[in-house]
Amino acid sequence: MKLWLFFLLWFTIPGLKDVRALYPAAIESEAASESFYNLLKDIPENADPRLVAYKGAALTLVARFKKSAKEKSKTFRAGAKLIEHAVERAPNDIEVRFVRLSVQQHAPRFLKYNEAVLSDKHYVVSQVKLMQPGALKNYISDYILKSDKFTDEEKAQIAG
Repeated sequence: MKLWLFFLLWFTIPGLKDVRALYPAAIESEAASESFYNLLKDIPENADPRLVAYKGAALTLVARFKKSAKEKSKTFRAGAKLIEHAVERAPNDIEVRFVRLSVQQHAPRFLKYNEAVLSDKHYVVSQVKLMQPGALKNYISDYILKSDKFTDEEKAQIAG
């Protein structure tokens, strides 16, 4: 087997469709969080910013199950750093901003990772309304409509 083919088969980058499908379930358990992280752990920082953002989100989920407070904080902050890197690279990508929003909305307050909640929330709601129908629009809309973190007014904006 040629060396390049071996590496291609060995190192496959997950598709966004698969990542999106697994992200909501990753919060359910330690095993689901670990599985989600394992899917993304080899994503380099210079990869598609959406995948980098999901990798960061995966780290924040894995952090919940670390044994010590120090390890929890260290792992969470590493995930947040990846998310911020993705936002810096693609500040107008709705999916990157959506991932940051979903993490910040559920981050414990003492971690102080919530400074962009209002701006991301406004951006995501305003942009999802403008999107053409499709899988990504459905994915983000579904999150908004099921979340208790959005007002009825915000939900009505995207439902119409």
